[in-house]
Amino acid sequence: MKQQILQNQTQLEAANDINLDCLLSSYDYELPPELIAQNPAVPRDSSKLLVVNSAETGKTIPPLHHIFRDLSELLKPGDLLVMNNTKVIPARLYGCRSTGAEVEVLLLEERRHNCWLALVKPGKRFKVGSEIIFTAVDDGEQQELRATVVESDPGTGGRLLQFDLPPEVPLVQVLGKFVQIPLPPYITASTAADEQSQTVYAQDQGAIAAPAAGLHFTPSLLEKMRNYGINQAFITLHVGIGTFRPVEVKDVTTHVMHKEWIEVSSDTVEQVLATRAAGGRIIAVGTTAVR
Repeated sequence: MKQQILQNQTQLEAANDINLDCLLSSYDYELPPELIAQNPAVPRDSSKLLVVNSAETGKTIPPLHHIFRDLSELLKPGDLLVMNNTKVIPARLYGCRSTGAEVEVLLLEERRHNCWLALVKPGKRFKVGSEIIFTAVDDGEQQELRATVVESDPGTGGRLLQFDLPPEVPLVQVLGKFVQIPLPPYITASTAADEQSQTVYAQDQGAIAAPAAGLHFTPSLLEKMRNYGINQAFITLHVGIGTFRPVEVKDVTTHVMHKEWIEVSSDTVEQVLATRAAGGRIIAVGTTAVR
């Protein structure tokens, strides 16, 4: 069942019923920039893993430091991992106007054939009719791709770009020559290859950013957990524009969430229900699988 969902204020307003602090400033903390890894660990499952135990017994249990590959020993047979198998679209392009002024474009979604909703920097200057030129070198030859602004989108502040291509050529067919994988703003010096910015189980293309928690899994770790009886299920949630947009309100219950496409298969629903019935634990891998 595929549907478009809008995450709205209802869930956040429910926080008041359990006396949660809803002021954004209450969750400020200091994160030294030098502690933010700019490249993924090699191999992926050699990254650090912090295990925070629940205090069900009433005792305070200190966090435990592990390596991510230890996950196979921290979970139990009969547990179920739920993972997001979305695949990132290489969606960031750098081009210029006819004047030579530089332009950055982040593709969000295709609205109609070769017409894409995109965020454009600097956006205010791009009125309907403005043209953007992208260039790339392929096999020693310079390639050119042009797009024209055909409409503004008030909801996102973006622009609808019509790409100048023959009707029989979809943009995704030529996109690889001109684009880069979008990265979060705190990743400023990455030298990672594009494949390192995808999960090893990425399948359904449509996200503009990777579900980051899943990047630490390797095929061998997934196989090892399956052999231990730790089950795996998949949902698809195409990570959207909200991942790059900060929360700008003081009270988080007034924050308006963005739209995202999701798909939950009947097989995944059955796995979740069966795990619950058998008393197993359901572990969502990252925030995208949670929502």
